[in-house]
Amino acid sequence: TPRPMSTLAWIFVLQVMLSLGVQAHFWQSRQIGQAAVEDRTMRAIYVCLKQLSEALGTIVFVIRMSIFNRIAQNNQAIAGTVITFLASVSNLGGMLPGTWAPLVVEAIGIDALAATCLGVGLSVLVLYRGKLRRMDDLQDAGWLGLGTQPHQD
Repeated sequence: TPRPMSTLAWIFVLQVMLSLGVQAHFWQSRQIGQAAVEDRTMRAIYVCLKQLSEALGTIVFVIRMSIFNRIAQNNQAIAGTVITFLASVSNLGGMLPGTWAPLVVEAIGIDALAATCLGVGLSVLVLYRGKLRRMDDLQDAGWLGLGTQPHQD
């Protein structure tokens, strides 16, 4: 059976590793200075990291929509509203860091912000691991809300 939440958690782990690669590329570019712009290897690494990031982003989008669809199927009377609401909240959550990150970077620096984001992200994955597994189980109605029964196919 598909386990979208567990798959999403593993994709997030891959994104964390990719982000570490991006951070290492940034440090290397900073050390090289202006010559990094002309270095073919640095440009090729940047392109590869960007392509991998975009591919993982697309996978996350598809998994997220499948999760929203699963939730909507359990609430068919308001399915369209559920999907729209969850997509809107997801979009807000995805756009918010791009708004505040530059301000935080000015205050504490990019390395401290990267370490903080990495620590918080890994902590969330570890702390909510059990809940993520529980959400994968369609027969467990507990995460759907009180008095809600899972949709039977």
